[in-house]
Amino acid sequence: MLTQLVARELAAQERFFGAGTMDYVRIMWRDARGAFWGFALARRFLGYRNALDATMYHAARITATQLEDCGTCVQMTVTAARAAGVDAAIVRGLIARSPGELPPDIARVVAFTTAVVIADYAAIGELRPLIAERLGDEAMVELAMAIAAARTYPTIKRGMGLALSCSAVEVV
Repeated sequence: MLTQLVARELAAQERFFGAGTMDYVRIMWRDARGAFWGFALARRFLGYRNALDATMYHAARITATQLEDCGTCVQMTVTAARAAGVDAAIVRGLIARSPGELPPDIARVVAFTTAVVIADYAAIGELRPLIAERLGDEAMVELAMAIAAARTYPTIKRGMGLALSCSAVEVV
């Protein structure tokens, strides 16, 4: 019964995201139930957002995911961003890695996210105060969490041998 419920939920997520598969979660369920339940509980953290603007949140997630993966995880973050109402033109600018096509606040979040992912401490030191002044402390915590969380999925998939090669991303 529980196995059927998990299978239905994973199939629903695959229909929603329209990209790749949830095979990595199926493998967790099959081979490591403790890991599955830990991952299921962590999803609340992995998707947490309260004070951070949706566009900034998704800009950070798309950017961090792009820097980690060029496969289906990027498509899934794009799909989630569009479902949350992020403007398609902004998403296209994020995917193209064209800061000139983005509003200044979003371009700054992209630059900060990139600096965090590649550990460019000088850029972090320059950008963080500018963003924090605009967003506030709670949103900065959420921004850091969004960056870390976005890196989780590609890392797990690579570690499990399920990472895919580069694929085109569709912005609908």
